[in-house]
Amino acid sequence: METKKKKIIIFYGSFGGGHLSAARALKVVLENNYNCYVELVDGLEYVAPILNKISVSFYNAISRNTPKLWGAFYNNANKDNSVTDIVLRQTLRWYRIRLYRIIKQVDPDQIICTHPFPAIMCAHIARKGKIQVPISNILTDFEPHGLWYVLPEYLKYFFVPTEEMKKALMKKNIKDSQIHVTGIPINPVFSNKLSEKEIEETLEEFQIPKDKKNFIFFGGGEFGLSNNINIEIFKTLTKKLPEFHFVCISGKNPELYSMFEKAIQEENIENTTLIKYTTNISKLMKVSSGIFSKPGGLTTSEALSQGLPMFMINPLPGQEVANQNYIENIGAGILINKENLNMLIDRLKTDENYLSRLSENAKKFGKPNAADNICKIIFDLK
Repeated sequence: METKKKKIIIFYGSFGGGHLSAARALKVVLENNYNCYVELVDGLEYVAPILNKISVSFYNAISRNTPKLWGAFYNNANKDNSVTDIVLRQTLRWYRIRLYRIIKQVDPDQIICTHPFPAIMCAHIARKGKIQVPISNILTDFEPHGLWYVLPEYLKYFFVPTEEMKKALMKKNIKDSQIHVTGIPINPVFSNKLSEKEIEETLEEFQIPKDKKNFIFFGGGEFGLSNNINIEIFKTLTKKLPEFHFVCISGKNPELYSMFEKAIQEENIENTTLIKYTTNISKLMKVSSGIFSKPGGLTTSEALSQGLPMFMINPLPGQEVANQNYIENIGAGILINKENLNMLIDRLKTDENYLSRLSENAKKFGKPNAADNICKIIFDLK
């Protein structure tokens, strides 16, 4: 007799791509390895599509154009009983009734949240006694923002990337038994090893010479590192490090792609491959020696899982600065700007062990099996 499929709702948010990526990673593992039916739901979009559109547009606009303002907003929301904190909590409390509709409809065995907004709504519903199934929170950055642990007594599990975050949550009177250090869930393909044939195919796909080490240069996608400083960093790196190759990824940003294309043509840069998007990022990481990127939570987790040094550009005040600090504290990368760029270039040219030292530090803290480990815990599999 076929075992009945367990039903899981994973609530995510549209604020950046990391929350959805974590949700998708869990969905893959739950469906493939645990015989589950998984419903992915954008929590705020479901209960208030107009509010969600305004909120996401607000986030995108200020994070792109006035990042310091975003940092102030983020930090204010992280203070108990601040105006921002009170407004957000109360607003989400009002919308809990609408979220309960889909919970009642799906009748899940487990609820998982990769964004704090639906987690807050679920906790309020549980407080009313309308949810009896376990609710889990997946923290998708390297700092525990206060919105992640509203009404923690109504949440069964908190999954965090570091021991430091576990200690921080315990200081907020969350029980040790509720908190598990698993890492941030990433696609299970990052755990796969490449065959010699796959390595050759990947090098050919991204036009990476076999005799050169490769760096990934993430352009920042739709949020963009599309300013002159970052274009200048890219030009300086490619011109002063001809012995390295650079795969430059512009993401969902046609303006940024055009800026990189123009720079490559004007400077006659040959040691680069410019692409808009790839579904083979895990393979590309496996044939690379480091990453230049904004330190988003998922990108950081993916890099650590592959033992890749991170050279971080333009971290967003708030969660990305916290991620940057974590990477620097464990010795797996450094913040890059115009002032220290030449120092990095000199080190890459003269210290042949520099990248390997950073890589070893990254490997110590990488958690490529986070998604599977989270599933084992929520299903109480030893």
